[in-house]
Amino acid sequence: MTNAHKKEILIAIIGLIGIIAAAFISSWDKIFPDPYEITTSYSNYKATQDIEIELRIFFKKSGIENNIRELESIKMKLLNESLEQNLKRKYANKKEVALTNKVIIDGQISTDEIINSMITIYKDYFTLNEVQEINKLLSTKTMQMMKDNLIIANKHYFPLNFEINKNNSAKINEQIKNIRLNTGY
Repeated sequence: MTNAHKKEILIAIIGLIGIIAAAFISSWDKIFPDPYEITTSYSNYKATQDIEIELRIFFKKSGIENNIRELESIKMKLLNESLEQNLKRKYANKKEVALTNKVIIDGQISTDEIINSMITIYKDYFTLNEVQEINKLLSTKTMQMMKDNLIIANKHYFPLNFEINKNNSAKINEQIKNIRLNTGY
């Protein structure tokens, strides 16, 4: 083997070592990942180019739509309890109370109407790209677990809050009654 041949082999080996070193350095983060870096995968989210569809996905994935429906259910429960209380009044005109309650119940804004009005507002504050990024985040397993747990927690919270407010209203009504008795009002 001649000296020229040896030099060519040495240059090829040096070049190969350089390529391997460059590949090793550029893949450093994959070979030795940062233990504090959070990685996640996204499930079942495909971006659209329509901001209204993206906002509907956001309201569903974030749990906002479900919370609105839960509040709507509680509101209906309150209205029905109010009807029952009004019907129990000594001088209540039962037909009038029932018709009034029907008008109130029929006049309630639906969840879809609330969502539509929210879409109109949100479009002024968020770009399509921003909503897509939020939806991407909400599509992670961790965020889905959090949303599911919040839904369960809210199902316990809303009735509890309802009872707390009901008890508080009773206390306030009692205080108002005492004020009226003491002032002759």
